[in-house]
Amino acid sequence: MDARVDADSGLFERTIDALNGTQASVFLDDKLISDGFALEAMSAEPLYGALMALGPAQHSFETMLQYRNLGGFGTMLIEYARRPTIA
Repeated sequence: MDARVDADSGLFERTIDALNGTQASVFLDDKLISDGFALEAMSAEPLYGALMALGPAQHSFETMLQYRNLGGFGTMLIEYARRPTIA
């Protein structure tokens, strides 16, 4: 099984405040895995956001200044390789 995981984040006009409420709460619809994909919603501390804001240090810093307005979502596409069988 091969999987491609992608995490996307967006900057919202309104405050999201991912640190309010239950921290690092994760929802994963694993029933979809047999269909070849999974959807994940998660909140995490600013350190995770900084790691996801790839680029020069100034870019990460400016992104984290807007942390309260960031939201994200993850997707995973799953490819089940057909394995040859020996008859």
